Amino acid sequence: MNKFTLFISLFLICLSTTNRNVYGQKHSDNIKQATISISNLEINSTCPGVNQTLKYSFNVNGVSVKGLWVKVEITFFDGTKNTIKNEGYANSSLDISGSYTIPSKLGPAQIEIFAYNYDPINQISYIDPTEYESITIDIRSTYLSISNISLSNTYANENMEFSFDVSGNIDKDIWVTAKVTFPNGTTQSVINQAYSGCFNTITGSVNLPSGTGNGAFQISVHKFDIVRNVSYECPHITENFVLSITENLTPGTANISNVSYKIPSVGTNIWTLHWGEEYNIEFDVTNSGETNVNVKCYSIVTPPGIDEEEMINGDYINSSYFNSNYIMHTQTLGVMEPGQTFSTVLFTDINGYCDNYGYYNLWIFTCNNGDNKVFDKKKKEFFYNTSVRPSKIIKPSPDKVAMNFDDNINVYPNPSNGIIYFDTNENLEGTIVNVYSITGAKVYSGTITTIENKINLGKVKNGFYIMELTNNEEKFHQKIQIKKH
Repeated sequence: MNKFTLFISLFLICLSTTNRNVYGQKHSDNIKQATISISNLEINSTCPGVNQTLKYSFNVNGVSVKGLWVKVEITFFDGTKNTIKNEGYANSSLDISGSYTIPSKLGPAQIEIFAYNYDPINQISYIDPTEYESITIDIRSTYLSISNISLSNTYANENMEFSFDVSGNIDKDIWVTAKVTFPNGTTQSVINQAYSGCFNTITGSVNLPSGTGNGAFQISVHKFDIVRNVSYECPHITENFVLSITENLTPGTANISNVSYKIPSVGTNIWTLHWGEEYNIEFDVTNSGETNVNVKCYSIVTPPGIDEEEMINGDYINSSYFNSNYIMHTQTLGVMEPGQTFSTVLFTDINGYCDNYGYYNLWIFTCNNGDNKVFDKKKKEFFYNTSVRPSKIIKPSPDKVAMNFDDNINVYPNPSNGIIYFDTNENLEGTIVNVYSITGAKVYSGTITTIENKINLGKVKNGFYIMELTNNEEKFHQKIQIKKH
């Protein structure tokens, strides 16, 4: 090998070596076309305390790049370095945010951000182009923190209340500023004053203007000496929270109407259901609210002692005992828009849910599918709807004696201790009931006034009687026995 050949070989080796940087990256093939920029770099404190959470955020945008590789490092005063983030993305535009717990290393530190062109398919990052940004912080032994931020009632044209806690380990007071940025870009100062001590719960309110969308709620706290009226740059902390302003709409409410119970083979409407038989419960569900609602329907059997208020406020559907003993069937209707109506059918076999004899209630409930919360006016959350329709289920006792009149009415129990039920497909409300002794004396006269189709002969003495039911021109007679223990 002559000297010229040796020189060329050494030159190519050196050139190849300089084409690699310390990160092992390659030169990009599209150096002239690709550009990368880092913008909107923010941290919540330039003088954080030891063990405090440092939050950061920034944007990275690339033009004519395959992807982006982002690296975040922190270099401490003693020269040690920690990598906070080192990750590739198959995107050309990024909103990066994260947090880092400050270790016990007092003094100045530098946070550095590197952004490279990145090929996510071949998993190669390039040094051309490279964008760099940095910010210097001063780690202190003192700190301030903001926690328990609460923004309530974030509705346009209404008053929003807010609260947050400030704590720290400083020996002075604090100065607190808070401002709201509305969706239209305008800002309003809501707090700008000193507070004694560094442990405080800050509260206030602001009237939100018209217009919906995302705004921001920013809080900034720094050390302050009230006595000397001196403000300190450190420690301080700033926190930003998203403020989502919406219209105050009535929550979606699934209301039930047009309920009917039908025997599948017959198809006629009935009101009293028989234990051990099968029925179709047909009804309409309408969303009467102003927001969408994801609806699920339940059919539930309960003893007569549980009324509508208990069903709604007792959270029975969310009870494991209630689920295993009373809920019969469920059906998911899905998302309903405001004003939308679904017609639905629940197939129900009434059997095996209650142990005792007598009347039981059948309820139909709707709820927000997957949400087990009772309606809360303050939080505007809705679980059960208030439009439920109870019907009666008869579970007869073994000693029932069925006295039929044209196969329309069954009277039981007979003998009875005074409470007598009428099992019929008709609603007997308004029917006149007269009871006569075997000598013809009238011992009871009354009117059936409830859907339960029953009368109370508790004041009638033991013995045999003739009961007469009169409804318009129709009459029904039945021999009964009162037998009290």
